[in-house]
Amino acid sequence: MADLPSKEDLAAAGVQLDPLRGLESVTQAARDLADSLRRGTIVAGNLAERELSIVIGLAETIRDQTVSEPLLKRARAVPVVRGLRVSSHRALDLGFDALGVSLTLGSGAVDAFLSAPRGAEKVA
Repeated sequence: MADLPSKEDLAAAGVQLDPLRGLESVTQAARDLADSLRRGTIVAGNLAERELSIVIGLAETIRDQTVSEPLLKRARAVPVVRGLRVSSHRALDLGFDALGVSLTLGSGAVDAFLSAPRGAEKVA
């Protein structure tokens, strides 16, 4: 088994031996990673929303070109269809409310954890 380097050898190589500084470096790296993930998630979400909007627009165009307005009005007036449309819109709103609250709380919790004072920061 190879011998481990001594503290003097590590210091001569420029390796920091201060555990609080090492912890702060790890915490800062985690903070940076969380920020990068947040930015990436926002970009991906914006892209997904745009793409979904395009697909929905195309589907609406196809519907408008293949189904007459009077037929569409009659179909939407069917009580079961009307009720399902209202309920599905409410369910979708609830789902996205839950997603938004989860993202907001999760992001805040990660920020609070990563920004909490540690070691020497607590004392100062």
